[in-house]
Amino acid sequence: MKIKTISRDSRDFVRQRKSELTPVARSMAPELHPFEKAREYKRAVNAVKLNKHFAKPFVGALSGHFDGVQCMAKNPSSLSMLVSGACDGEIRRWSLTNRKNGAVWITPAHQGFVRGLAFSRNGHHFISASDDKTVKLWSATADKDSTDPLATYLGRCALPNPRASCARGVKWPAWLRA
Repeated sequence: MKIKTISRDSRDFVRQRKSELTPVARSMAPELHPFEKAREYKRAVNAVKLNKHFAKPFVGALSGHFDGVQCMAKNPSSLSMLVSGACDGEIRRWSLTNRKNGAVWITPAHQGFVRGLAFSRNGHHFISASDDKTVKLWSATADKDSTDPLATYLGRCALPNPRASCARGVKWPAWLRA
């Protein structure tokens, strides 16, 4: 029969100064500590909460653009329609209800960055503006095969002042001006 004795140095339990607290030896065995179970349970619950919080911060990712997305616009009359424009000039129309299937409509719209997208008030058309100095009008309800814009407005003008707005001479449709 083996007997293990505990030998402790009494100097470890004596205060050096009167202002110090008396050192106490602690056992880390969970069965000896009365609150260890509650502490471990609380730690486990907090870890699960944090894992759920940081695990998937996004509901879904609309992947498909080969270059960075520069701008996006949401259709005001439809909860599920979204349009995104990329830095390579590509425009994609998304249906958020079937996001696993990818973009509903894709077109190489411009030669430069797509800098802006905006829907009309009724949501039937949208406009894209690009670094190639063009503004294009698109149908929001076009099928997959139609990749041509309804209208193209060139931004180049012959005004003597380069800071002057070139859009003054453009005849915009009446529904777009309202």
